[in-house]
Amino acid sequence: MKIYHKKNFAAGLLALAAGTGILLYSLWNGFSLYNLLWTGNFFWLGCKALEHSLSRELTHEDLVNERDERNRLLSMRSKSLTLSITQYAAGITGIILASIAKWVEYETPLTYIGLSLMLVWLFILFVQSSVYRYYDKRS
Repeated sequence: MKIYHKKNFAAGLLALAAGTGILLYSLWNGFSLYNLLWTGNFFWLGCKALEHSLSRELTHEDLVNERDERNRLLSMRSKSLTLSITQYAAGITGIILASIAKWVEYETPLTYIGLSLMLVWLFILFVQSSVYRYYDKRS
C-alpha cells in the first residue's frame, strides 16, 4: 500500500483521531445526538481522505484540481473576502458590545467580549498591513 497524497493522509488520520476522541468522550460521559453526529462526520471525512490519499487516480485528480489556475484564483478570492467579512464583523460587533456594556454601566461579559473582538480587529489590521508591505517589497 502506497501513500500518494501525504497531506490528505495526515488530514484523514487527524479526522479519524478526532472522531475517536469524541467517541471515547461519549463513552465516558454518556451519548448525545450532537456527539454522535460529530463522530460520524469525522469518521466519514477521515475515511474519504484516506481513500483519496491511497488511490492513485483520486490523488491525481486532487492534485490537478489544486494546481488549476482558476481554482487557485477562486481560493484566493474567497479567502480575501472571508478576511474582509471577519474584519468588519469583529470591529462592528466589538463596538456594539462595548457600547451596550457602557450603556448598562457595569462590567458584564459583554465588556470583555467586545474588547476581545476589538483586539481581534486590530490584530487583523496589523497582519493585513504587514502582509501588504511584505508583498509590496517583493514585487
